[in-house]
Amino acid sequence: MGGKPFYASTVKKRVRAAVSMVVNQGAKVVREGEGEKEKVVFDLEEVKRMVDVGWVMRDWTYVVFPTMRLYRMPYTELIPDIRDALSYVRKEALKIEESWTRPPKQSPRQTSPGAKKPKPQRTRPPPARP
Repeated sequence: MGGKPFYASTVKKRVRAAVSMVVNQGAKVVREGEGEKEKVVFDLEEVKRMVDVGWVMRDWTYVVFPTMRLYRMPYTELIPDIRDALSYVRKEALKIEESWTRPPKQSPRQTSPGAKKPKPQRTRPPPARP
């Protein structure tokens, strides 16, 4: 963004506000009818359902790179993108955390009962010096 701290701080505030609206108030964008403008609505029932599941992973850090697109984006476009991003990140983070808690896989030699043990490699003794 060309080193413009103003834009970066504005994007930070907008993204933080959008995340807060999605997580705490169940914000989503709906279109009432044909030809109508999209508007942001709040679904508190969804907030109650998501209490156990959650949108944000505990002990994870979320990084957003400020761009002019985010700076100019209206909330009616930003909120669906935030919802999609939070859902995707949570799904992938759960997979990663699960892989961290799984025991390591054993090598095939250790798991097959009839497998031959590898012979130790012999090394030649150093040549004798006269």
